[in-house]
Amino acid sequence: MIVSFGGYAPQCQEAPREFSKFLETNFPNEKTLFVSDATCSTYHKGIKGLTTNIEETVEYLRTQIEGCDNVIFIGTSGGGYAAVLFGSLLNVNHVLAFVPPTILYRDDKDPRYKNLAPLINSTTQYHIFGDTSIRDPRDCHNILHCKNICVKPNVVLVKKDRLDLKQMRDSGELLQIFQEII
Repeated sequence: MIVSFGGYAPQCQEAPREFSKFLETNFPNEKTLFVSDATCSTYHKGIKGLTTNIEETVEYLRTQIEGCDNVIFIGTSGGGYAAVLFGSLLNVNHVLAFVPPTILYRDDKDPRYKNLAPLINSTTQYHIFGDTSIRDPRDCHNILHCKNICVKPNVVLVKKDRLDLKQMRDSGELLQIFQEII
């Protein structure tokens, strides 16, 4: 099963189903779930219409992945944060996160989940993709966020200069990554 967590859409409206066409085209027989963060709260306010906080979201996701042999959580930016967070809490098989913020600084976030490094488990295989071209250390996509969670041997950091998911998709690199873990 593949769970795709959406990042933020413009003006914090409902995020599009990121990776949907790619997954439907290349893995039509895999069970998929697309989740978005309509409140732009890095999933701290839950999933609109389903949950209201992180704990409820964990329980919702647990019911969705129950009985699945190989569970992959994927996301970009805020969706990458969610993939790492929920993947860690649920001990899924694989997490693919592209430029995930891993430390949240805003005061309106649950302090237990503001820094993802302590939540990294030793069973999930983490595939973290960072962008080395982002120089501003205050930018939530700076490579320092990726390095923050590289605390165990099961976390692999892939450094890219100007990470471009469209290019990764078009070149076949994204497909190869998925084929290796499915």
